[in-house]
Parts: sequence; structure tokens; C-alpha cells
Amino acid sequence: MVPRPTPSPSDRETRFPEVRVDAARSFVPFADATGAAFWILPADWAKATGISTGIDGVNFGPAGTLDRAQAVTFLWRFMGQPAATAAATFSDLEPGRFYIDAVNWAAETGVTTGIPGNLFDPAGGVTRGQLATFMWRMAGRPAAPSSSGFADVAPGIYYATAVDWMAANGITTGTAPGVFSPDSVVTRAQMVTFLQRLASTAGAWTGTVSPPTRVLF
Repeated sequence: MVPRPTPSPSDRETRFPEVRVDAARSFVPFADATGAAFWILPADWAKATGISTGIDGVNFGPAGTLDRAQAVTFLWRFMGQPAATAAATFSDLEPGRFYIDAVNWAAETGVTTGIPGNLFDPAGGVTRGQLATFMWRMAGRPAAPSSSGFADVAPGIYYATAVDWMAANGITTGTAPGVFSPDSVVTRAQMVTFLQRLASTAGAWTGTVSPPTRVLF
């Protein structure tokens, strides 16, 4: 039996904790992550890093849509599951639910400010405009160097700067030429794709927020 080689230091990346050679040998992708769709590699990356555990422990479920609780949980895991120092005060949070730590972090860092009425609306669908805003705030509210050019993103609307930032950094290319679809609910495939692109783009972060260890640059 030929012994498995010991990974060399060049196989390691200090800002990406997996040992790449060994991880590739033992990695089992989601059962439905096959083919060449745009989300396949992001889904593999999300599973390898623990950002996603799938919908049933086996499948990723790319077409499934996300609610606000799920969205902030993805973001919280992406950032390394940081602990908040105080509990969020939204009145519609259920103690003990999977999203509590994530919402506490998101509220404390300003990633979310909730919706009117002191509510978070955990079961409400998260739109592409809302998610762009969450991600932009998470990255430290970077300045957007230029307009996104999407015809359906009105100047001055709350998510405009966030979408401009995503477009400028290649985090989004829209849903069609010149279209961002800000009111469409985010799919799981879109979510992990946005996160992997953010993880790969050093210039998308401000100096006020430290990128997590999962980044690829």
C-alpha cells in the first residue's frame, strides 16, 4: 500500500483553513451538485467551509429560496460565527431558534436594522436588494466607485449603493443584461455564489472590517 503523502506547506493557505490536498481526497459534494451550473463550485466551497450544510444533510437545494433568518445565518457562518455581546431586541424572535446567534450578531454589527415595528421578520423572504444591503454593511459599507448600470436600480433607493458595490466588484452580474431584479427573492444558488465571489475579492472590503479566515485572496 502506497502511503498518502504529507501535504507540504505550499498546500496550505493561512487564510483558508482547509488543507487543500487532503480535503480534496475526502470531500463529498452535495448529491445534487452535479454538472456545470454556475453554483456548483460555490456550493462545494460552502460545504467544505461549513457555510452550508444543505437542506437535508445530502442535497444543496439550489432553487430553494431564502428567508431572512437563513440569509443572516449564511452571513454569520461566513464571518466565522462571531459572538455578539448583547441580544437583539426584535420582538418577533423565538428563543432557541437556529438563527438567534446570527441575528444577534447582525443586529449588533448593523448588518440588519430590522423592519418597522421593531421586527426582524425571520420567515420573510429576503430579496436581492435586501441581501445586497446586508452584504455591503457586512463588508464595512465600502464606497461604490461607479453606478451598476442596472436599469431597475433607481438612484437613491436604499440598496443602490450596495448594488453598485456588488457590480463594481464582480459579486453580481445581474439576472439579465442591465437587470438586477432587486425585488426577487434570493435563491440558495445565488447566495453561495455571491459569498464565494466576495470571498475572492480583496478590494471589496474596507479597512474597518477584517475579512474572515474563509476568504480566498
